[in-house]
Amino acid sequence: MKSTIRFQEWRSTLVNTGKRRYGFTLVELLVSMAVLSLIMAMMLGILGSIQRQTSRSTGNIEAFRAARNAFEAITRRISQATLNTYWAYDDPVEPTRYQRASELRFLSGNAADLIGAVDPENPTEERFGQAIFFQAPLGQVDDAALEPLDSILNTWGYYVEYNSDEEELPDVLNLTEKRRFRLMELREPSEDLTVYTVTSGDPSTISRDWMSEPMDDGQLQHPLVDNVLALVILPKLAKRDDDTGLALVNSSGNYLYDSALQGQGIVNPFYSSKHQLPPLVEVTLVAIDESSAIRLENSPDLDSFLNLMANLFIAPDMFQDDLEILEAELTDRNLTYRVFSTEVPIQGSKWSVE
Repeated sequence: MKSTIRFQEWRSTLVNTGKRRYGFTLVELLVSMAVLSLIMAMMLGILGSIQRQTSRSTGNIEAFRAARNAFEAITRRISQATLNTYWAYDDPVEPTRYQRASELRFLSGNAADLIGAVDPENPTEERFGQAIFFQAPLGQVDDAALEPLDSILNTWGYYVEYNSDEEELPDVLNLTEKRRFRLMELREPSEDLTVYTVTSGDPSTISRDWMSEPMDDGQLQHPLVDNVLALVILPKLAKRDDDTGLALVNSSGNYLYDSALQGQGIVNPFYSSKHQLPPLVEVTLVAIDESSAIRLENSPDLDSFLNLMANLFIAPDMFQDDLEILEAELTDRNLTYRVFSTEVPIQGSKWSVE
């Protein structure tokens, strides 16, 4: 009898113990819910951070899409530059040797030196970095009858200018003037090509009227994209011509490369640029987004930034230092920027020491 009672007590104990093993107390449920809430909060925080980063990245891509498209257009057109160089007598009356000649031109260098100020009486409108001008078979015409001739020559050019869009704004819209750094493009239509009127009969002339006259016209230039701070153009040798990829400019002087001149200040005749296209052109473009441009426009020390830009990218041997200075300045001002850079091989270049 006692054994039976003890067995029933032991069985009851096992049953009760089993029930406790498969249940949760209120405290355990509360702890579990707290842990689950913490995990969910952490997951939501991570997802929110990912979403913000994705939105920011997408916004940056869109903000710099126009600058990237402009950069690709510049490099594509520079690669098509041509001189159509030929060999001619050095003197048509008493010839002694053959020499290279061309009626076409390729010119790059500091924009302020090549073009001058936007408005000499308004120092707040300036040009920065380098400018480049050349002829290429781009087929730009104003005469509709010439449109089928899509490979005829044009004079083309690029440079950066800090200016106002006031003249571009329709009066009826009553819009607010904006002052921006702008990448400008020069397009001279084929039927008005100035270069032949300057060089025909005298291919050796060093006159730059072929570039300055279209620039003075004022109707052949237009903004290609806003918020480009600097365009840097550096003609270079290809590695096959020189293992160092030497710059074809006076590295301690300026960025000038003029196909009408002999040597660009370099004493070694191997690097003579007269009537020759550079094998490579290193193109660097620095751009900011529109929100950064607005902050810069409204900055109380905008003049100091313009003064800084006027003193950058003047000497090729200081290029890396100048780029680091500009990047540090943009970072200090909390401005969002991008640097686009590449080496462009010019298809028509046949570099020679002859």
